[in-house]
Amino acid sequence: MSVIISDEDVKRSGLSEAQFKIEIAQHLYATNIFTLGQAASFCQISQAEMMEVLGSKKIPVHYSIEDLQYDYNNVVNERNADYK
Repeated sequence: MSVIISDEDVKRSGLSEAQFKIEIAQHLYATNIFTLGQAASFCQISQAEMMEVLGSKKIPVHYSIEDLQYDYNNVVNERNADYK
């Protein structure tokens, strides 16, 4: 599916095309429709840049206790593999 937003609508917003995309992506991320990766891809920027954008707008990054546990386990497993 494609959504077409006219150049006039973007101009009326007072934003550049890139800024307009960021506004859309921020909203979709904040409402749990986009993941961080999807939002960054939509804006054609890195995930680190998207995290900076979200932080500047006081939109918290979605990072659950389960995500933390998963990341922690990966670090521990990698560390253990290095010592074998």
